[in-house]
Amino acid sequence: MVKRSACGDINVREVDNYLEKLPFEQQQIAGTLRKLVLGASPRLEETIKWGKPWFCCGEDTVCYISAQSDYVNFGFARGTELSDPEGVLEGTGKGMRHVKVRTMKDIRRRLLTALIKDAVKLSTNGKKPAPLRRVKAEVQ
Repeated sequence: MVKRSACGDINVREVDNYLEKLPFEQQQIAGTLRKLVLGASPRLEETIKWGKPWFCCGEDTVCYISAQSDYVNFGFARGTELSDPEGVLEGTGKGMRHVKVRTMKDIRRRLLTALIKDAVKLSTNGKKPAPLRRVKAEVQ
């Protein structure tokens, strides 16, 4: 089924296809994370962006699932803005952060649900990240 949204073409079958191609344990992890995300907020829609499942709230990308060789990254587009008192979010970029999930036991449902809900709030409160300032190089 394909439908249009601000997130792009939503094709649930494409997300299903992504998950079906994963090794069994990663399928379980990614499928559980997908259910967790979709259950955390009715505002989230799923699609494939940049080759992986992304979950969007309106036009804003909120979080994603990305299978790696021996784990699954569960990431947040605005991860640096999330409260992370337990220090589970990893990454060094300007905005994105992720949690590495190696086994089903690594899925901390309450913690991840709280992060998802906080990420949705960032997307729905109208507050956008400040644009990057570009400094012109002086010509001598």
